[in-house]
Amino acid sequence: MSSSVINQLVESLSEISQDTYVPQNVRTRAQTVSQVLQDDKESIETRKNRALQHLEDMAIDSNIDMSTRTFIYQALSMVESLSGNGKK
Repeated sequence: MSSSVINQLVESLSEISQDTYVPQNVRTRAQTVSQVLQDDKESIETRKNRALQHLEDMAIDSNIDMSTRTFIYQALSMVESLSGNGKK
């Protein structure tokens, strides 16, 4: 798994989670996705699937602005590209 991709995602998710213009439920999910991606106790595939589920739920929230939605779609694409190559 590319740690640079995860670091980039975590940094961006941190910005979303601190943006007061983003609805609270989306900010909370952004924090959750960040925690999921950094949890080394789970396999990459488990982390990837959990992160995708949360990001998909965030993407359908009708109360977010277009720039936040665009970020979420980019994050979905980045998470989908992660590969564990048999590693944890």
